[in-house]
Amino acid sequence: MTDLFKAPLYLLFGKRPVKSERDAAGNLKIYAYYRQEGIFKLNMNYLERMYTRRDDEEDNITELTKEAFENYVATLQAELS
Repeated sequence: MTDLFKAPLYLLFGKRPVKSERDAAGNLKIYAYYRQEGIFKLNMNYLERMYTRRDDEEDNITELTKEAFENYVATLQAELS
């Protein structure tokens, strides 16, 4: 059986970082970054938009490499200091 949900996946929804990961049991989890708190929280509301994207430019969704994603998040966290 083919896995339709690539993970990990690193995206920006506008300026908000959102990532997909698999837990130890192989279940897909979606985490969105909460800027005021400087942390990622489970937020499965992004699932459909992450995996059924039609027009990324119109939706303002950008896929990043893990390194670029982590650098962007580090920049956001530095702004909290």
